[in-house]
Amino acid sequence: MTTTHNKLAFPFAPRRLAGRVAAIGLGAIAFAAGAQTVGLPPVVVEGGARPLQSAEADSAGTVYVVTPAAVDAFGPPGGANPYRMVSTLPSVLAGEIDPWGAANITGGNKGLRVRGLNASHGGNGSVDGLVISAINPGPGYLWLFDAENLAGVSLAQGPVAPDRGAIFTTTGALDSQLLWPTADAGLRASVAAGSHEFRRVAARLDSGELSTGTRLFASGSNVTADKWRGEGGAPGDRTNLQFALGQRLGPVDLRFTVLAGSLSQNQYRALSWAQTQNLSASRGFDFDALPGAARQYWYGFNRQNYDSSLFIAEADWKLGADSLLSARAYGFHEKGSSFDGQANGMVREWLMDHRSAGGALDYTTRLAGTTLKAGAWLASLEPPGPPTAWKMYRPNADGSLSFASWSLLNKPTANHRFDAVYAMAERRFGPADLTLGLRQWRERLPGMDAYATTGLGDGDTASAIAAAGSPVAARSVRGRSHSQSLPFVALALDLDRATQLRASAGKLVGAPSFDAWQVYQNNAAAFAAAGVSAQSLWDASRPETANAFDLGLRWQAGAWSVEPTVYRTNFSHKAVAFRDPRVNLAYSQNVGEGHADGVQLAAAWALAGGEFSGFASASFNRAVFDQDLTTATGGVLPVKGRQFPDTPRWLASLGGRWAREGWSVAPLVQAAGMRYGDSTHAEPVGGYWTADLQLAKAWRVDGRRLTASVTVGNLFDRRYVGLITSGDQNGSGGLNYYPAPSRSAVAKLAVEL
Repeated sequence: MTTTHNKLAFPFAPRRLAGRVAAIGLGAIAFAAGAQTVGLPPVVVEGGARPLQSAEADSAGTVYVVTPAAVDAFGPPGGANPYRMVSTLPSVLAGEIDPWGAANITGGNKGLRVRGLNASHGGNGSVDGLVISAINPGPGYLWLFDAENLAGVSLAQGPVAPDRGAIFTTTGALDSQLLWPTADAGLRASVAAGSHEFRRVAARLDSGELSTGTRLFASGSNVTADKWRGEGGAPGDRTNLQFALGQRLGPVDLRFTVLAGSLSQNQYRALSWAQTQNLSASRGFDFDALPGAARQYWYGFNRQNYDSSLFIAEADWKLGADSLLSARAYGFHEKGSSFDGQANGMVREWLMDHRSAGGALDYTTRLAGTTLKAGAWLASLEPPGPPTAWKMYRPNADGSLSFASWSLLNKPTANHRFDAVYAMAERRFGPADLTLGLRQWRERLPGMDAYATTGLGDGDTASAIAAAGSPVAARSVRGRSHSQSLPFVALALDLDRATQLRASAGKLVGAPSFDAWQVYQNNAAAFAAAGVSAQSLWDASRPETANAFDLGLRWQAGAWSVEPTVYRTNFSHKAVAFRDPRVNLAYSQNVGEGHADGVQLAAAWALAGGEFSGFASASFNRAVFDQDLTTATGGVLPVKGRQFPDTPRWLASLGGRWAREGWSVAPLVQAAGMRYGDSTHAEPVGGYWTADLQLAKAWRVDGRRLTASVTVGNLFDRRYVGLITSGDQNGSGGLNYYPAPSRSAVAKLAVEL
């Protein structure tokens, strides 16, 4: 059977939903506008500048907040991706493979590392405390929420309080806060164009609060761009649509939103470590412009297409002056596939069609001078990950694909489930504020039935499983459960009106590393020869755990704040990517024991009546293995005392925004030390520094505020490695290195009324 190459996204049902969302949302707001005249808010020109990023004021732990102003000046021009939005925070390394923060890499590593720990298994993070896609090799939620619809982004590091919505906490708790429909009517719209045919249009229309207490908004955006290296688009097309409603019913505040998004792009080709040693020659290396002798490496055969839809419902019920009951729920669906040329000459299609759902319930009250909070949450995720369905195709010279075989065919015996209950108490004792908490966390990892693929024809996954018959027992695995008790304690001591001493401690939990699942399925004979069964490899996956301790000082005087923090974290069962010498394959396992000692600094300020605001962050992190690694096959890797892979010892960012008479200048400089791609330090990667610059002019015309800006990324065109992954996109069994993008420029015009 021959499949014709199609560079555009597949016409899945969520795309039809996107049109319905737009029609319903715009129609509802138009009806609301006709039903009630709502005055536009006055245009306010910023006088006093809010810090671009700062510590969360009411937290005794280490929590940082990034404002919408910082996202606009220093965030990704593509208008989405919370990983890139927090890239200027202390101890954060956010990988970059494109200038816009808009390109997805299918697989578990999307490029976020906090204090040396990698956010694995896809789009980690939450939205209003709801974890949408904690384990998802597709794009997940990362590109679904436009920056125009966010009130801010926060990142908790070190000990994480039990009430923060995060399934995994060893890499902190990243949360995007939604900007729900506002009380004032208004329209915000923007158009942007830049290097490599980058284009973005976005708009948000708010109804304001109607006489019924109802608030509405509808928004949409579209992004397209050519790849900065090689042929094709990344994104070739990304469209997001969102409709939201808020309703007040006495003491109850209801909120509901529905989103639909589509993403299509061509892949970026990874470099080998050897190629990174001469980026002057290899930075532009990518897939072939025309089908050649190695047809699988034609850019048209390396692409991905996804459609997704999501709803979120929230309710807050005030039960008195000091009591609040909050409930939240979500449902998410993602469908699509990723095509990747393989080292064996074939093209692999990774199929995904999965759903997730979950919710949270929280109750807060005050009793005898103590703030009490308790709650529970749950999440049910349908695999992948790990991968469940791979097809192999023979690439043809005319740009078509001929089905060859199924490479991987698995069926989970249940959904991957997480649940937790927690309780917290906070009380003030004079100058001291004490918080105690406990989270009881549980994971139910499903079993996986593996099917023989020989002789199966082309078709959908369900038909292939039906034709395959019974699963192969030797390659199938049984499910298992894990549970952890996660205590938390934090103390904030006011030394004077401006200075506060903070200390916190807690236990953290991370993701089990089941990346070896697909490696085993495609190399079962090699593992069997080494005496390793599928079940033993599955059982070896377990949650990472860590005991974390933070000690910090917070000094704030007016618009100035300085926050140094020292920390210690002891890790057990850390997921580590390595090349196993017994089978000569790279994969990840929970076999690392280590610790991290570090110091970090966050500072923010505003000067000259708010005309100049800035921030600085710096960190030093010694994250090392405490013992050598023993692989699943019994091999030993000598890593004791060595720095974790892909973990620079030091990171730094310095940024600011000067504004006067409508003009503004916002420079940003970032630097990172050297790091190693692998655990044994055989593949060193040099450090780097880079600079960005934004120039803008704002003015008022007939009650409308207009802003024109030009942003230049990688101003001095520095050459460096932007991202390292162990995801096996090309079947080579090696590590993947992605060069950071070259210099780029974006011009943007925005209007607010």
